[in-house]
Amino acid sequence: MIKFFAEKCATRGGGFFTALLFGTATLLPAQTLPASSRPNILVIITDDQRLDTIKDFMPRTQARIFDEGVTFTQAFATTPLCNPSRASMLTGMYASHHGVRNNDLALQLPTFIERLHATGYYTGQVGKYLNTWDATPRQEYDYWIGMPAEGSYYNPSLNINGTWKNHQGYLTYLLRDYAVDFLKKAAERRDQPFFLFFNPKTPHDPFQVAPGDENLYPGLLPFRPPSYNEADLSDKPNWLRNWPRLTTAAQQELDGRYKRHVQMLWSLDVSIDAILSELERQGKLDETAIFYISDNGFLWGEHRLVGKIHVYEPSIHIPFALRYPKQVPAGTMASQLVANIDLTPTICRLAGLPLTAEFDGYPLLPLPQQQANWRSEILLQGWFHGLSYSAVRTSRYLYVEHSNDRAEFYDLEADPDQLENLADEAIAAPIVVDMQRRLGALVSAIAEKTRNAPVPSSLVLRQNYPNPFGFVTAIHFGVNARERVLLQVFDLTGRLITTLQDGEVNAGEYRLEFKTGALPNGIYFYRLQAGAQWQQKKLVIMR
Repeated sequence: MIKFFAEKCATRGGGFFTALLFGTATLLPAQTLPASSRPNILVIITDDQRLDTIKDFMPRTQARIFDEGVTFTQAFATTPLCNPSRASMLTGMYASHHGVRNNDLALQLPTFIERLHATGYYTGQVGKYLNTWDATPRQEYDYWIGMPAEGSYYNPSLNINGTWKNHQGYLTYLLRDYAVDFLKKAAERRDQPFFLFFNPKTPHDPFQVAPGDENLYPGLLPFRPPSYNEADLSDKPNWLRNWPRLTTAAQQELDGRYKRHVQMLWSLDVSIDAILSELERQGKLDETAIFYISDNGFLWGEHRLVGKIHVYEPSIHIPFALRYPKQVPAGTMASQLVANIDLTPTICRLAGLPLTAEFDGYPLLPLPQQQANWRSEILLQGWFHGLSYSAVRTSRYLYVEHSNDRAEFYDLEADPDQLENLADEAIAAPIVVDMQRRLGALVSAIAEKTRNAPVPSSLVLRQNYPNPFGFVTAIHFGVNARERVLLQVFDLTGRLITTLQDGEVNAGEYRLEFKTGALPNGIYFYRLQAGAQWQQKKLVIMR
């Protein structure tokens, strides 16, 4: 038995829930701050990047952002999956609040970018946006470089302010050049502040390394943390306890993918360095609030799992830093609980925009240790394979409730690798009861705020089978009411390939065959629209 220590679990004076509902900052009217006093803002969002890869594989980023600003050592993705997490960053809301619970649902709420743009910011977006967005420009951006959520790192097609253009080169470096181009255009606007989203896909799969970086880290040891390919899962929930162990062949293949994954970070590190150097050349580096965050972490064999969404530390714990010398001393380490939902309120505070009661996150400035009512727990949520979980994470403990499955409880101080689930152990019972209370209060508070949230989608679009496929594949979809349904296939540039269905159908489940004919090998998308809602999925032709 892991030695278990009690923790004081009482929430201070109701301050957390007051802040949850109403925010911790004084409300400021829009445009209270003159344009000249509002900072420039650069937000860098990486894709599937683990917390432990910054220091070891991104020395420039470590030195120029993390070491020169504040590092949030206890930062979390509240739903560790690309689309929900990015939607949380754009709205300051938990996934159950903004309604985007997976990679197929579209965000239907306004984002903070629209508020920045309306109050005079010159706005730019370079790279990946939301998984469900088709990469075409959005009106709240003055400068737009869009890309499909899927696709190759080599010679990509990008949407340049509304026009698709084929490029020669490596994706990360191409996006770097467009980010620098945006900064040069922003410099021509004199005192107008700018906002830039730099959203490289790196290091998301497919793990395609930049030319010349294939031989990096020749002595890299296999990734083998204590929880790797865990031998005994009998204490885990039913969905996981019979998960097959990684075979020797699977481990070797995974080792190769992991090595390419970290090799890709070199091109990202170089690119970020070039962007910061351009700001420095313009004399704007210290006038710019620079955020660095990942949309989620990644499991590389821990508990036999590969991927994200699961509520284990490598998946939920993310890198997060802020460099802004005017308000953040260099080399600051903040150990308070922070999350992706804190990005929006922090940016609003910097820009002098009002914080609203809809935010679930807090402004990170002043730093958490300077705020009396900072949170002492955070809510984590996930939906996958027909299952779901709600969890509460404190600075020391994690408690998880699964839908129709066994609960989990970990003392992360004694058991940082989450090897022993103590949910049913008598010694842990008092803390488990308190964590259940905390979780229930968090869920109830969010439920109160979601009465006007987007209505869950009335349609479902399933993954085609087989995928990759030959000359014929089946596409399945369902609608809950009689609707006009539009089902179309597009290529990576957004060009319409064919329309499979266009007309009213009754509620029910449907199956359509898609014959590819003479279509070349490659990645395509099929999109289902019913009423005002739509979903899309990737399909791969590979013969």
